[in-house]
Amino acid sequence: MAEITKSGSRLTIEDARLSLVCPNATAEQLAAGLAAARRVFDAAGYSPREAAEGMNAREAWQIQGFRKSAQPSRQKAIAEDVWELAEEEAIAAVGIPLNVPPDGTRLIFRF
Repeated sequence: MAEITKSGSRLTIEDARLSLVCPNATAEQLAAGLAAARRVFDAAGYSPREAAEGMNAREAWQIQGFRKSAQPSRQKAIAEDVWELAEEEAIAAVGIPLNVPPDGTRLIFRF
């Protein structure tokens, strides 16, 4: 069961540990975005947790200056690609124009 919370103009929808935050989106738009992200994870054969771990591994590698010894495994790199695609699809499914620079719209996995 998804839980919807509101803070100012920011509405968040959470489904288990996966959530989507998008300022000024409706609950229906957020639900559509979260469903789009789940479709990406399912199609790729990765859980949201595995994909988020890939994203974390990529960020850790970047923080360490892209040292070869800290480079994520191929599986983690693919998982990171899955996370990025899921986030892109979630944002696209929300269907509202986003402000540039980033307006806080993001897909989140809580470990």
